[in-house]
Amino acid sequence: MPKHNKITKYPAICSKSAKDFYIEHKKLNEFYFFVFGLAFKANDFQSALNKRLSDLYDDAEKKEYYMKQSENQSSELKTMKKHMDIFGEILYVRHVENYINYIAGIINQIFIAKPMTLRSSENITLAEALSQETINDLVLFVAEKKVNQLSYLSLTDLNNYFLDRFGLSLANSIDLQNLFIAVETRNLSVHNRSIINSRYINRMKISEDNIGKKRIIKYDELQELSFLLFKCVKSLDNEIKSKFDIKGIRFNKNTAS
Repeated sequence: MPKHNKITKYPAICSKSAKDFYIEHKKLNEFYFFVFGLAFKANDFQSALNKRLSDLYDDAEKKEYYMKQSENQSSELKTMKKHMDIFGEILYVRHVENYINYIAGIINQIFIAKPMTLRSSENITLAEALSQETINDLVLFVAEKKVNQLSYLSLTDLNNYFLDRFGLSLANSIDLQNLFIAVETRNLSVHNRSIINSRYINRMKISEDNIGKKRIIKYDELQELSFLLFKCVKSLDNEIKSKFDIKGIRFNKNTAS
């Protein structure tokens, strides 16, 4: 059965956006091991049952039959392994979307905490401005509108926006490249059922021989992604809380749900 190879130590204090990320991150990891645990437990139960039946029978033929059955994998474990590509793909996409939601959330928090960071050449209509009852409502409206616009940017463009507007990078150069791969792989899954196409080939700079093949998510890659996203969020959140005076809230991993 798969095991955790890296330790994720959740911070005690973080932003609201990071707390939401950590809660989902924890759930996704727990769900992965829960499903695998069920499959392996079913397999262990079937094996133990057949061994017990083998012990109960005196007939040599039946003893041999049940002993051989005890060595076979359960249907649950076979099904789990058969559809591991789909299971891994679903969790991969959810992990990446959890990260994207964190970025959107923390940008919104920055705008609200420091409205001057919203400065730009973009305009809102008079009707939009007059529909807001207070200045705070106007800030919230403009912040939400800007976040929605930023959500359509590529990871590279989003990182450039962070550098230009906030003076921060989403991650170091190596992690940023891995984040880019993660987002592109998520897009491939969502928009093309993980079947490698020319767009993915060009952006990943891999051989054209891969076109038409399915992009399989292996366990080690899923685990690396989980740790990468956790590490990047934790680091960026600490920088943002300090630079923009974002109020920290307590996160208790044992009671988070």
